[in-house]
Amino acid sequence: MPELPEVRALAERLHEVIAGARFERADVLQFSSLKTYAPRPDELRGAAVEDVTSYGKYTLIGFEDGRGW
Repeated sequence: MPELPEVRALAERLHEVIAGARFERADVLQFSSLKTYAPRPDELRGAAVEDVTSYGKYTLIGFEDGRGW
């Protein structure tokens, strides 16, 4: 399990790389990743990534129109 500094570093790196990019699709790798999420990936198509941050050991992605997190 990654520790807080690693999760924070990941969020910062992802922010540098994907902030401003448009969401196209998500390839779900495990069923467990589907347990709790909103909005659904297909509802995010075309939304621009506004911010990537972390909360505890979770990486959060926020979009320009308030969807996400």
